[in-house]
Amino acid sequence: MSTVKIIPYVVGQWVRGERFYGREAVLSEVLEGQRESLWLLGTRRIGKTSLLKELELRTSTAASDFVPLFWDFQGADEPRELHLSFHDALLDAEERLEQLGVDLDAMDAEDLFGSMARLRRHLRSTDKRLLLLCDEVEELIKLNTQDPSLLRKLRRALQSGGEVRSVLTSTIRLWALAEERGDTSPFLHGFAPPLYLSTMTDEEAWSLLRQDHLPEAARPSIGEEAVEAIARACDNHPYLLQLVGKRYSETGDVEAAIEQVATDEMVSYFFAVDFEMLSAVEQRILRTIGETSAASSGSLEERLDLTSSQVTGGLLRLESLGFLRRNPQRQLELANGFFREWVRRAKPLERASRD
Repeated sequence: MSTVKIIPYVVGQWVRGERFYGREAVLSEVLEGQRESLWLLGTRRIGKTSLLKELELRTSTAASDFVPLFWDFQGADEPRELHLSFHDALLDAEERLEQLGVDLDAMDAEDLFGSMARLRRHLRSTDKRLLLLCDEVEELIKLNTQDPSLLRKLRRALQSGGEVRSVLTSTIRLWALAEERGDTSPFLHGFAPPLYLSTMTDEEAWSLLRQDHLPEAARPSIGEEAVEAIARACDNHPYLLQLVGKRYSETGDVEAAIEQVATDEMVSYFFAVDFEMLSAVEQRILRTIGETSAASSGSLEERLDLTSSQVTGGLLRLESLGFLRRNPQRQLELANGFFREWVRRAKPLERASRD
């Protein structure tokens, strides 16, 4: 009888269950905290979708107070598509909802607000609350330019008292909605400040590299020295950990695995996309720190001719997002060797200043 071989590392796809590692503090905040409206903010490949999928899995039991609904906003860049995307989310959760007596035939695919209200009312009768898990929420930026009133209505629906707990995930592009001006509160009022998703703890990173959740026979053969070296090189970034771990499982050589990842064009691409999202000031800060290896806020103010508030604000966000870390001397340095090398090689972007 043949056995199914379990591939130890998953690269470039969302994970949950035994493949999901870490983030317990964030999971606890979402499920047990007092906030009913949460915004999880992080760079690409940091695990935002996986976190939502893990929340969906953990709340899909009969014992949970929540009924999860994973809602993917990708492609919902016009009003009709937003309505249809919510109906798609309902269809994806059809079995779970039908077990609770929800009649999906009564839901109008063209009216997400009516469908959401009917769903909330039904769940109220079962003593359950809706857990809306909203992914790729950056699409709302395009929608806001077309129909700002739609976003105001959506915010009210997402913040429906104690009947709904809403979780948004996005990259920093969504800050555009926090900065909008108008007669009413911006869309992110109530969701901000965000919870930042950054690198993993040492314990979480080492557990991921060892694949502790898998059966012992299915775990990769990786010693403690290799685990420590890979975690240090990746600065506990989950995507890089999976990628270097996979290359190590194929080569058995830490240095070779790190070198392969350092020259991987896909890794360079995701660094470039994340970097492009930053403000001009934040980009200058990263380039300067890359040139000097490490820096303090005072030295950056002098070198870049910036105000204290510009430097302090930029450093705080860059550290929260995982672009920077503190060395033993408490100076700031670029987070991992792969990113440091990319910053040194990358050419300045030709673009308008967003200071």
